[in-house]
Amino acid sequence: MAWNISIQYFHRRPVQLGPGHIRQYQAMLFSKLKYSSSMTTLRLASLRFFCIKVR
Repeated sequence: MAWNISIQYFHRRPVQLGPGHIRQYQAMLFSKLKYSSSMTTLRLASLRFFCIKVR
C-alpha cells in the first residue's frame, strides 16, 4: 500500500519521502478525497511505518 501511494501520488520511491510529503498527503486525504479521520489515520500509519521501519 505505501509503495503504491508513493508512486501514484508523489511520483517518488518511499525512501525519498520526508515529513513534508506525509503532511501533504494527509491534507489531500481530508480535503480532496473526504476520508474520515479513522481511514486517514490508518493510511498514514501504514505510510509512516513503511518510511521509518522498512527503509
